[in-house]
Amino acid sequence: MSRLLRSVLEVLDRRRPERQLADWLPAAECRGLLREAETGPAGPWRLRSVWPSVPAQGVVEVCATVEVGARTRAMVGRFERAEREWHCALLRMV
Repeated sequence: MSRLLRSVLEVLDRRRPERQLADWLPAAECRGLLREAETGPAGPWRLRSVWPSVPAQGVVEVCATVEVGARTRAMVGRFERAEREWHCALLRMV
């Protein structure tokens, strides 16, 4: 999960092209995060901590703290396993 969240932050910080998230995130989640990057504080975006939980079999929910410039933000996500792959059901900055 940390690797995926770091990749998302690299896209928000414009260090990675957004097309690299296409296989990991639904288009709506990606657009919402990109809007956040455009309207939010300037980067750099840094992942500080990640807390995963498993509320049900095949489901992982995460809460992470992210530093954006001088601010600290929260990121929340939900990932669900379908057959052999994990899919992002939700990923938001709070």
